[in-house]
Amino acid sequence: MLDNNNHLVEVLCGMRFDSTKNEWDSTFFGKFHDRISQYGFVEKEERKEFRVEFNLNKKVPIGNPGVEETGIKMVFKNPIQKSAITLSEGYISFHKLAPYENWDDLINTIAKPILKEYKELGIGNGIVEVQCLYLNKFEVSLENPASNYFHFLPEIINSSQKNILFQSKYDLGNNSIINLSLRGNFEQSKGDLFFECSCSTTPLADEDVFDLASISHTETNKVFKSVYKNK
Repeated sequence: MLDNNNHLVEVLCGMRFDSTKNEWDSTFFGKFHDRISQYGFVEKEERKEFRVEFNLNKKVPIGNPGVEETGIKMVFKNPIQKSAITLSEGYISFHKLAPYENWDDLINTIAKPILKEYKELGIGNGIVEVQCLYLNKFEVSLENPASNYFHFLPEIINSSQKNILFQSKYDLGNNSIINLSLRGNFEQSKGDLFFECSCSTTPLADEDVFDLASISHTETNKVFKSVYKNK
């Protein structure tokens, strides 16, 4: 659990399953919603997923990138709990918006009962990856620069930072990958700074999906605390 949740916008626990081990068609959206509406997920929103392809062949004239629709995902929302579930082929994720209490609450009150309903549809076989992600938002100004929040940002006196765009990936060597993303635009000398810290963990053998989720959360929390000044 984070020492300070004041800047958390959203916490996510995502799970990806082997598509070759699961049946799938668009009727699963309706079947799934019928099962989870009893938990307060009464709102739903359809979103299309796209893939963008760029032509890197120097001998071919540069044109517009190709955009291909790759599928549909559905977001089910619980407006009272301020939580959501994202569903697509071979993927499900559990989201808690602010205010965020703790990881155990997300897992025990949302993820475990909903995943049980998901698996009773005959899907959710062959776990491939589990992810934990923190999304944070910080207010930045001349009086409160971005370097006040993070250890790895430089402090440049007598200056006004105009933007930040940072992305990095780290292999922890234990089948876990950390991703860090920091972005913000401060052209008016103030603005919002968004920070994503996530860990994706793949199974070594036949681990329980929530054991993998616990590893992802522990590593995400550890890295977050190491770079954040807890202001």
